[in-house]
Amino acid sequence: MELEQIRKRINEVDDEMHHYFADRLWYSKEVAETKLQTGDSVYKPERERQVFERFPGEQDEEKLYRLYVRKVMQLSRYHQYGIFLKQGIVDAEFETLYTAVKKALGESGNTDVCVKIELTPDPQRQQGMSIQDILSILGDFGTEVTAVKYKGNTVSVTVRVTGIDSLESQRRLFYMLYKESVTYNMYKV
Repeated sequence: MELEQIRKRINEVDDEMHHYFADRLWYSKEVAETKLQTGDSVYKPERERQVFERFPGEQDEEKLYRLYVRKVMQLSRYHQYGIFLKQGIVDAEFETLYTAVKKALGESGNTDVCVKIELTPDPQRQQGMSIQDILSILGDFGTEVTAVKYKGNTVSVTVRVTGIDSLESQRRLFYMLYKESVTYNMYKV
């Protein structure tokens, strides 16, 4: 097969994957709506373990597929957090932290500022994301990380925010980090 034929087949597979991903997000929305009705939380580590156990192999293909599935599950949770936020389901502690940063940003003239997020990741993934997951998802969403510092189990991540609109566009991501960290604090630097 020639390179152009191979690329054509890859494009066809990508189109199919896009269709299936859209289906998965639709089901993720259904899961979020059910969780809203039952008062359940978005992140369910035992469910994620069940999913990974379906692909136990040690061959390269299985390892890469587990990595792919892990990222898809992160994106599904991100999608669900957005649904929760749209419904006004947000922890008061997070809302207090977020509102204080938003107010400070407005008082600074709505210009570029840095926001520091201090959190304790969950290296065992019993409650949420590891530091690798956190940095990966920040990068995935184009968040400009300007500094990362470690002190004991706590990690400080400083990100640049370019105004209130930028902060608002990152709200769901910050809420996900809040929900999936052992501890969380957020403030304008």
